[in-house]
Amino acid sequence: MDRRSFLIASALATASRALQRRAVPDVLGVRLSSLTPRLANQGWGSLLYDRSVDNKPMMIAGRRFDHGVSTHARSDLVYLVAGRYASFRAWVGVDPAPSRFTDGTAVFQVFADGKKLFESPVMKADTPARFVDVELGNANVLRLIVTYVGAYADHVNWAEAELQPSVPAANLSAKGSRGPRARRVDSGRLAFFLAGNALSAFTLPNGRRIELQGSGGMGAFSNGGSPNDGVSRFRSAPGGLRWDWEYRSSSAERWTAPVDTSFRWPTSAQAKVWMPWGHGWQWQDPLEPRPFEDKTRDYGAFFNREHGVSLPMATIIDQDAGVGVSFIQSPDDVLLDLQISTTTSGEVRFSRAFNRFGGGSPKTSFHMDIVVHEPDVRSALRAIVERYPAYFDAPNGLAHEIGGGGAYSGWEGELDTAKMTAMGFTMNWKASIDFPYMGLFLPPLGDDVKWNRFAGGGEGPHTAQDEGRYGQTTIRHMNDYSAEMRQRGFYVLNYFNVTEFGTNIVYPPPAPTTADDRTLWRDSNDLLHSELESAVLKTPNPIYTWGKGVIMDCGDPAYRRFLVDQARRHVERLPDSSGICIDRMDWLTRYNPNADDGVSWIDGQSRHLRRSWMSLLDEIGPVFHDAGKVIFGNDMDRRLELMRQVDGFYDEHGHYPFNLNASAFLSLRKPLVCWTPDDPFQPDVDTYFQRLLYLGAFPTVPYPGNDHTILPEEKNEREYRAYGPLFLAIKGKQWVLEPGVVTVETGDAKANVFETPRGRVVFVGLAGNASSARITVRGLPDRAHLLHPGQAESVTLQGRSVGAGVVDWNVPLTRGCALLVMNRA
Repeated sequence: MDRRSFLIASALATASRALQRRAVPDVLGVRLSSLTPRLANQGWGSLLYDRSVDNKPMMIAGRRFDHGVSTHARSDLVYLVAGRYASFRAWVGVDPAPSRFTDGTAVFQVFADGKKLFESPVMKADTPARFVDVELGNANVLRLIVTYVGAYADHVNWAEAELQPSVPAANLSAKGSRGPRARRVDSGRLAFFLAGNALSAFTLPNGRRIELQGSGGMGAFSNGGSPNDGVSRFRSAPGGLRWDWEYRSSSAERWTAPVDTSFRWPTSAQAKVWMPWGHGWQWQDPLEPRPFEDKTRDYGAFFNREHGVSLPMATIIDQDAGVGVSFIQSPDDVLLDLQISTTTSGEVRFSRAFNRFGGGSPKTSFHMDIVVHEPDVRSALRAIVERYPAYFDAPNGLAHEIGGGGAYSGWEGELDTAKMTAMGFTMNWKASIDFPYMGLFLPPLGDDVKWNRFAGGGEGPHTAQDEGRYGQTTIRHMNDYSAEMRQRGFYVLNYFNVTEFGTNIVYPPPAPTTADDRTLWRDSNDLLHSELESAVLKTPNPIYTWGKGVIMDCGDPAYRRFLVDQARRHVERLPDSSGICIDRMDWLTRYNPNADDGVSWIDGQSRHLRRSWMSLLDEIGPVFHDAGKVIFGNDMDRRLELMRQVDGFYDEHGHYPFNLNASAFLSLRKPLVCWTPDDPFQPDVDTYFQRLLYLGAFPTVPYPGNDHTILPEEKNEREYRAYGPLFLAIKGKQWVLEPGVVTVETGDAKANVFETPRGRVVFVGLAGNASSARITVRGLPDRAHLLHPGQAESVTLQGRSVGAGVVDWNVPLTRGCALLVMNRA
């Protein structure tokens, strides 16, 4: 997180239609805009269909086109076509409406299984559209790349882009069978019925039979794979069934194809589906199941795509049948790319992509839990938490003390401790100006040797040796600041970043300015080009970021050692810091085509930066945790398996509804702090705070020097003082995932229940102007302390027992909200 907005507002404003497309039709002339790319990266904005990136009619040199795909150079679109298409056709060119730059350029390239089939000349805004017509044969992977020359890129169109099918769409069901042997697997009081490698039905303890159809296997064998290379195994597991699928290709050639697992519910009209989703720009309750719809969602709720899911699972809720079934893809597996799709006919499909097969590649395995439970979303969440607790529990329990109202500030002046505490403040992610430049967070200096704080790059010959805009600091000064904050009862997390490096990085590499290895660190160009060049992500050119740094692959051995050394230095030299918060996880969605992780394949070997992250975090995690420190993350790529070593989250985009929702499911047992922008409280102050409380999250509070977030102002501070006691009451929260633990009986309120170190807390709110709400709770006491916004002291409220362990509450509301605090005895 830095003081740039890096065009976030613009990117988000065009994201709402991105990556949500119809199923592939089996007719001639399949429009590219009807397909979902399995990988989509671009230099600005978001992918749009049948419109320009600016959401205007699609144009090339004055010619209008009705359909196509619009992006921004540099862009990289990857489609898994699985040998289905004979050819690809399109008109390509720059969209001038409006042109980003008057001298913007673009070069279009088409690849099939790594072979270049087409490259355009350099095209500008006034260059007429150029026709592309290439034969694909039986290619598995179609890759559309737009690059540029010179200093500027531009908006570009793949207009009237179509694929001509060569064969009917591949049958994705039940491949890898070793014979259709029917059998039964008993799992407790459940029974599952199988036919070969397919699931056909299960029976409930009451004897009711549910005709749940499940099948899985490879999406294509166009590169020499054989169905007999795949094996499925089913075995009983607590509450359901475990489905293990393994594949080792016998072909000498390396290749990739999707691996799909699909389930079909017999009565889709009466059932609903639920996922740990973000939903859209208009906030929707993420705990509400929805009717089946034709929709594809990416696993990995990326910060500017509203339709992702953050946990690898989907759940069917059938109230008429009195059952819920959750399908959980194991986060222990190698999950490079996963999409979860549904159809109105009741299908749920998990589709995995870019895993490598053939050529001596290791065995590929996927494991899925099928869990039968109560028709309650909490039961679905309980199922994944109980099976994979290591991904949900904070490795260092101190995170729950640190988690609370946050700040992102470089301020080191006087603080009104009492006021900050009253507003719920607990921790400051120290804004990113203490280090000399991005990637070097503690230089190899003595405790009292000064260096210039990072000035953020800029035009001209500015380097880190120049006088810093933000003065100087030392290691001792950084540690003393943390110690002083701790004396006030607050915590400090220092800035860390594993995907960006340097400032004013120059290519081709300039002549070195330092000859002494001991002072090599003083110039980021010298350090990068002499020791860390192999880590620069080049596709094929470096990708620049804030301060003219470059994107890095933290799986590179040299850069990984560099970061681990800094982690150890932090532990040794900043004993009073509580840990770090790692920024810019958004870059983890990229593949490095110049490295090899042994498992990834697009149109050649590569290393996925998510794999790099997990390997690095498995090394630096113990460094911090063994020293009693925590690791927080700015979770811009929200995927469960990335978070095993992460103790908590500071979500820079958590003020957007879909990001708040998706992050909340990652933080069921971890703290979540969300950004409060400097145009706060959308759509209004009560709704803003109550959404956070409902999902167990904390806001950024008005703090001196906050960087592109909320600053002190009396009217804002007044609202924080009103809600501060409520946020303090949920410190240390963990979601209570017992089915039916709370039900709203009357009114439009939302309710949730958390376990805290002091007892259980029931949130009731988002009720608008309502003055009360009636709820029932199960398994909780019948007496509580009642907290309202703006209320300094709690009052006692008595519930009414209406059955064994069931208590009815008539909860008075203020500003549509209340907390019931049930302290431990």
